[in-house]
Amino acid sequence: MTDPTTLEAWRVRDFLTSQPGVRIVPHDGPALVIAGEFELDAQYGDRRIRDRYNLELTVPPEFPRILPSVRETGGRVPYDFHRYEGGELCLGIDVRLHLLIRGSPDLPTFFAECVVPYLYGFSHREQKGRLPFDELEHGYEGMVCDLRSILKVDNEAACMHMMRLAGTQRRKANHERCPCGSGKRVGSCHNRILNEIRASYGRMSCRSLYENLKAHRIRKKLVRERHEKELRRYMRHVA
Repeated sequence: MTDPTTLEAWRVRDFLTSQPGVRIVPHDGPALVIAGEFELDAQYGDRRIRDRYNLELTVPPEFPRILPSVRETGGRVPYDFHRYEGGELCLGIDVRLHLLIRGSPDLPTFFAECVVPYLYGFSHREQKGRLPFDELEHGYEGMVCDLRSILKVDNEAACMHMMRLAGTQRRKANHERCPCGSGKRVGSCHNRILNEIRASYGRMSCRSLYENLKAHRIRKKLVRERHEKELRRYMRHVA
């Protein structure tokens, strides 16, 4: 059971008031589960969309450090539309989601900034046959692409170096040369965005993400080298 002080900090009452079709679902475990028919009323550009979705939000007790998971329970969103293997909606990479709610880390902000764009995009695709936003690739490639956008760097190596610095203590990182290529030290260049990422996502989480990205990059390099080796062997065979 979530204590009243936490419920107030998360603004659960305001969230339930704004979504009259949902309720708190009793269950075993420390997480807060909110489920029911959620109303979508959003406008991006000149197109307004109103719709309804059956969703289940599971809010961990560590929120906002750990973000809620969201499931679509009405059977409307197919599994091949930005969903994880467990069925949860893929709302975006955690770094961006944490930045979106940093100013107001509560449930109304999480829903408005992280869930609504996903639902709007799916409704738009149903109605118009296309997404209203650019679509990221899945997995490593999509994550790096979005991180590059957040960090405002133009290549994968600089993105990796930036995430290493985000996982480093601020004073130490600020003395290093900025990976963006400006020639300045981090403290006089990209320190603001790195500080925002550390504050919202957590320095240790940044370090863990960097290690995972590095492992993916190494595996990708090994696979590429193996394919090139096999291609050279094949070309020698057919020559």
